[in-house]
Amino acid sequence: MVSLTFYGGVNEIGGNKILFEDQNTRLFLDFGMSFSLANQYFDEFMQPRKCNGILDLLEFGLLPNLDGIYRCDYLDHCKLPSEETCSIDGLLLSHAHMDHSSYIHYLREDIPIHCTQASKDIMQALDETGSSGTCELISLKESFKTYTNKQGAESKMTGEKTKKPRSITKRRAHSMLESLRSKRYLSATHSKVQLLIF
Repeated sequence: MVSLTFYGGVNEIGGNKILFEDQNTRLFLDFGMSFSLANQYFDEFMQPRKCNGILDLLEFGLLPNLDGIYRCDYLDHCKLPSEETCSIDGLLLSHAHMDHSSYIHYLREDIPIHCTQASKDIMQALDETGSSGTCELISLKESFKTYTNKQGAESKMTGEKTKKPRSITKRRAHSMLESLRSKRYLSATHSKVQLLIF
């Protein structure tokens, strides 16, 4: 039986985080920021503390408390349990506005993202020009990773050495549905859900 769980985007504009489940298949539609909820706690000059991993966002209910979907580097830093395997099969991104894509930054890099070329281009531009440190939509940089330097002390690893690419599949919306259907993520009987998604 198909189920939809809304973790955002209800009675508000944006903040879409919709979990589609059918048998053993779990897909998110979008993973965006709720501006109205985020603005209750943060503003332009007071952002979530990156050094706190995802604890601020979980504490304030900005991210759903779900196992197996968040970056292991953040979970390990916060001493939260991290799963070896991912608990969702992918993310369908409707478009790359921040209220639909912003919190992709916090997702594991092994979650496949299905989006259009235009959405990928926008996320790439945000990655290349963003200054907040929480863009990282196309690839992520492992935070809190250390190494032993030449003096034998522990140092924080930075730069390209920490970069990990995400799995991004670029397609038109119709071909995304066809691809997901061929992987048995969607069946022909889900036409009402397909209309809802696209």
